[in-house]
Formats: sequence, structure tokens, C-alpha cells
Amino acid sequence: IERSEERGVVVKEIKNEKDLNDYHKLLKETKTKVGWNVNFEEISALWKSLKPVGFTGFLAKLEEIPVGGILISHFNKQIFEWGVGRSELDYSKKLYSQDLLKWKIIEWGKENNCDYYDLSGVNPSPETDKESKIFRYKKKWGGELIQYKMYKSKLRFGYC
Repeated sequence: IERSEERGVVVKEIKNEKDLNDYHKLLKETKTKVGWNVNFEEISALWKSLKPVGFTGFLAKLEEIPVGGILISHFNKQIFEWGVGRSELDYSKKLYSQDLLKWKIIEWGKENNCDYYDLSGVNPSPETDKESKIFRYKKKWGGELIQYKMYKSKLRFGYC
């Protein structure tokens, strides 16, 4: 966190469409590497519909250049992390924006009377090196692993 700040990274809450577009570009840069299509219109619609009931996000910037971003939902004193975006600049310059973002979200959560920050998802039995690294990264924050059951249902829509 201190290294990130010493390197000039600053974090601000997402407030407008420009910020949301900057976040989208980071998310797209991150997710296209794993084959996910990230559509700005879907993110914007999600933002507009959930913002009034507990949804916000944070951008990390270096000299006004976005290098990291995280969206969060917050409800019932709990914060849930959504789509993490990180630029190649963040990786190559070792800016550690994700650590600073999480710390600023924790500070924001304290100011907004939140009790829990759910880092949202790991494989408790990692099968790849990447999964192991994600699990190790999230463990370093000192939380505990809580396993939830996942239920899936098939909804079918048709015409009568």
C-alpha cells in the first residue's frame, strides 16, 4: 500500500460516465486475456440500475492514467467485490494498485458502517498455478474462507 502511494498512485471513487468508461477499459484489458467479452453498455446499465441501491466503484490512477479499478456492491453492512480491472502499466511498473484499491475500499467501508468485505471468490482446492496465486493473494488480507453452496436452476421461457 505504501509502495503504491510512494509511486504516485491515487484512488478516487467512480462518480460519472467518464470514470465508468475508464473502469470499463481496464476491465476489458484484463478480461479479454481470458476470453471474456466486456460490453460497456452492460456495465453502464448495471451501474445505473444498482447505484441507487448500493453500488459504487473505485479507480486507481497514476498521473491521471487509470491503472486499476474495482466495482463493489454494498448492502446490509457488507461489501462485495465485482470485476477487478488492472492495466499492463500496473503490472510492468509494479504499482500495486489492487492493494491500494482494497485498502481504500476498507477505509470507505469503515466510513459507511460496513462490517465485512467479501473478496468474492476463490477455488478452495486450486487446480492451477493462477488459482493458487489468487487464493494466496486473498489470504494475505487476513480474512477467513467461507464456503457457500451454489444452487443452479434452469429457467425456461417459452410462448403459450
